[in-house]
Amino acid sequence: MIRSLFTGISGIKSNQMAIEVVGNNIANINTPAYKANQASFADSLSLYLRAGTSPTSSKGGINPMQIGNGSSIGSISSPFTQGSIEITSNPNDLAIAGNGFFILKNWDRQYYTRDGSFGIDAAGNLVDPATGFVVQGRMADNSGKITSSARVDNITVDPNTLAPAKATSKISLTGNLNSEAKANDSYQMSVMAYDSLGNTHNILVTFEKATDNEWSWRAELSPGNGNTLEPAEKNKLKFESNGKIDNNAPDAPTNASLKISFKNGATTPQTISLDFSKLVQFSDNFSPIASERDGYGAGLLESMRFDESGTLVGTFSNGITQKLAQLVLADFSNPEGLTKIGSNLYDISANSGMPKMGYAGEEIRASIVPGALESSNVDLANEFVRMMIAQRGFEANSRVITTSDSILGELVNLKR
Repeated sequence: MIRSLFTGISGIKSNQMAIEVVGNNIANINTPAYKANQASFADSLSLYLRAGTSPTSSKGGINPMQIGNGSSIGSISSPFTQGSIEITSNPNDLAIAGNGFFILKNWDRQYYTRDGSFGIDAAGNLVDPATGFVVQGRMADNSGKITSSARVDNITVDPNTLAPAKATSKISLTGNLNSEAKANDSYQMSVMAYDSLGNTHNILVTFEKATDNEWSWRAELSPGNGNTLEPAEKNKLKFESNGKIDNNAPDAPTNASLKISFKNGATTPQTISLDFSKLVQFSDNFSPIASERDGYGAGLLESMRFDESGTLVGTFSNGITQKLAQLVLADFSNPEGLTKIGSNLYDISANSGMPKMGYAGEEIRASIVPGALESSNVDLANEFVRMMIAQRGFEANSRVITTSDSILGELVNLKR
C-alpha cells in the first residue's frame, strides 16, 4: 500500500513537469524561431514478484510477474521542424528556410541561433541586438570577391565604404552615318571615359565622308590637360550597299585600340577598345552614340541588402552593386542535441556533433529570406490538448494518493 503512495507521487511529478513543458511552449509562442519542447514519459524500474520460466516437455512457460514503481520523464525533445516565415520588411531581419543556424560570436566563443532579428551597431557590425553578439561570415575584398579561403569572421561594414573606380576599357558605338553626306563633310561626337582614378575624360570622335560607302575617323582628347592619345593605325570604315558596316574589309577594321597617356597619376597607358561594328549608313540624320561603355568613378555606399544565398550586396552612388560579405551557416548531425542557453541561442554538446559550416544553397540545404523572421513552431491547439491530458493525469495520480491514504486509514482503524 505504501508503494502506491510513491507511485502516485511519481505520476504527479511527471505530469507536473509535462505541464511545465507545455507552459514554456505557450509562453514562447511569439518567440522568433523558437522550437517547441515535447515531454515523453517512461515507466520506472519494475519490482519482480516472480521470475519467468521457460516451457518444458510437461509444463508450459510462465511469464514474469512485475509491478511498476511509477513513471518519470524519459526525455524532453525539441523537434526542429520549420516555423512559418513572417514578412517584417526590415532589411536586417533574416529567416532560414531549411536547415542550419546563424553563427554568432562573443569574444572567442561561437553560439548558434535560428533567430535572425539582427541590427547594425555603431561600429558597423551586424549583431544580435539582444546580446550584442556579432554575426559571422566571410568579408569580400575591395573588388567584391569572396573566397572560400577567407576566414570566418565578424560581418562589419563601414557606412563610408567606397567602391573603387574602374578604368574604361571598352566603348561601343551605335547609330547612323548619313549616306547623303558629301565628300569631306565631317561630324563630331563626344564620348566620356574614366581613368583608373575615376577622373573623366572626353574623347572626341570625328567622322569624315571620303567616298560613297567609305568614311574616315579620328579620335583625340579635349586639349589643355597635357594628356595624349595615340592615334589608331587604320582609321577607315566601309559600308555595304545594304547600309550595314563591312566587318571584313582588311583596311577598315571595325575595332580600334586607343592608347591614352595620363599626366595625373592614373594608370598609363590606358588601352580602350573602340567598337564601330554596330554603326549603319542610311539616308538619315547623323546619330552615333556610345551605347555601351564600361568603367566608372568611385562611389559611396548608399544601401545594403541580403539575397537568398546570404550575400550582403551594397549599392553605391556610382550605380554599381558589389558584394560586401556573405553569411556562413552551421549545421549539425543532431540539432536536437544542442544545448539551449537562453536568448534564442544554442551551444554545442557532446551529442550534437561538431558544426558543419557553409553557405546557404551550397554546403547547407537552406535559403535565406531577407526582410522576414521564422516564427515559433508551437502548435497552440496541440499544446492545449497536452495540457488537458497532463492535468487529468495529475488529478488521477492525486486520487491514487488519496485512495491509498483512505485504505491505510481503514487499516489503522481495524485495531480499534
